Amino acid sequence: MAFARKSVFSATVAAAVLLATSAGALGSVSQFCFVLNASATVDGVPVSYSLQIDSQNMYSFSNENGDLVYGWLMDSPFELRSAPTATHPNGVVLGTLQHAFVETIADPVVSLNFAVQAGAVMTSFSATSTILSFASIVNGIGTASAGLTADDTGSDGVSLGLGSRPGMYVAKFNNSGIPFSDLDGTTFADLHTSAMFDPVGINVSADTGPFQLIPGSVFNMQSGFDFTLSAGDIASGVSTFVIIPAPGAATLLGIGGLLAMRRRR
Repeated sequence: MAFARKSVFSATVAAAVLLATSAGALGSVSQFCFVLNASATVDGVPVSYSLQIDSQNMYSFSNENGDLVYGWLMDSPFELRSAPTATHPNGVVLGTLQHAFVETIADPVVSLNFAVQAGAVMTSFSATSTILSFASIVNGIGTASAGLTADDTGSDGVSLGLGSRPGMYVAKFNNSGIPFSDLDGTTFADLHTSAMFDPVGINVSADTGPFQLIPGSVFNMQSGFDFTLSAGDIASGVSTFVIIPAPGAATLLGIGGLLAMRRRR
């Protein structure tokens, strides 16, 4: 594995950083920055592998806005091999993690990107980001987006199926933080809620649209992917989850004034 310092900002993230206040300035991450689980049934026997990256491997720095950024990048392939079984004493290759990237911004944003290739049979994958904690935001607003691509490698089509959740991507807030209980908080978004098949490849994106109100108090956030992938094929996911304090009344009045001036012109 190689670890490198890298910062990736989408237009949505950049806008969120500009709008955010110091409410999330005390951002911190949970024990693991990235968890990938792979499982399949081979010769009638369930086999699995779990990759857990400790958050001590993350880089950190303050960006141009003074917000604390934590990140982790894996840019070399990593084999996902199960423990030995009676019929496979060397374990089973469930697939390959081709690359992975997690980054959080303290005023708070979570980005999760990765690519995997399935092994010789249909394989289930779940990829989970760290939990980003921050000073409580009351009645904030949020938005989430996630893209999925999948490529056929065997001239038999490629399929993405639902995993254990209503959507292949989920964004959650107020998670418990209990070890091995990831994504157990309140659901902000379930995206990509239907199975997909294509003879050549899949390229889809979905989002929650404009910023939506999150009633009550929010103190952490986490995101993840969960899907099945056809044998030998390659899939990747990219995502961004943003929560910010809601604009104040003065800001809204200012926006209204600008719109009124434009109408008068």
